[in-house]
Amino acid sequence: MEHVELNVELCNRDGLCAAVCPLGLLHMEGEGGLPLVREGMGAHCIGCGHCEAVCPTGALRLAEMAADPWPEIDRAALPSAEAVELLMRSRRSVRAFRETPLERAELAGLLEVTRWAPTGHNAQAVEWCVAPDRAAVERVAGAVVEWMAWACEERRDLARTLFLPGTVRAWRRGKDIVTRFAPNLAVCHVPDAGVTPEADGIVAASWLELAAHARGLGACWCGYVMLAREHPAVRAALAIPEGRVMAAAMMLGRPRVRYRRIPPRKPLSVAWL
Repeated sequence: MEHVELNVELCNRDGLCAAVCPLGLLHMEGEGGLPLVREGMGAHCIGCGHCEAVCPTGALRLAEMAADPWPEIDRAALPSAEAVELLMRSRRSVRAFRETPLERAELAGLLEVTRWAPTGHNAQAVEWCVAPDRAAVERVAGAVVEWMAWACEERRDLARTLFLPGTVRAWRRGKDIVTRFAPNLAVCHVPDAGVTPEADGIVAASWLELAAHARGLGACWCGYVMLAREHPAVRAALAIPEGRVMAAAMMLGRPRVRYRRIPPRKPLSVAWL
């Protein structure tokens, strides 16, 4: 098979790989036969890995990723549904950080998890730029304030709605409302065209936020950076490549306070069809 490597000795011909292929590229060669890629369809493989992940014997490997490890899932090590729900409900938007930035290895470990966040058509096109210390964060925040000052001078509706003049004045007095004195900032960027590029970035950032919370770290979505994402100075400060757009920005660091309770939320609203 062109895109899938098959170990005939290991294959038990159960047809699971063909059943889970989202594009229906695999089929079984007759009853009790081997899985085959449909003629002329191999180029349509999106490399999602479902076929390999479902195979109980490890008979299939994606040719383009044959060197990557595919560890088996230890079901006993997975958290309970209750533990996952508690993690999600106890998440807080942290806006009070300790001054010490996270180590680069810590930041890399958080971002590593986002590689497994789902993307439209398995594009896997989300990339990150990271401010590793407060000085780098301040350069980004300063560029955002530059955009805010312009919006105020131009009397943009957004400036009045979001009280941007006050934010600019606070910055000039040494108070950072833009990035809340966060010691780190992570921004994901995606292609400016594709199936669902911006949604992919937002999903990846959500995974980053939960991964940070699971490790006792603080995270908060940085909306001001996103408002100014098209401003040349902001793009330059973050080194966003041409042809790519910012999808989400996340402040990161060690929380200065500990949240001890889960606040209430509005009742669930559902329309059952």
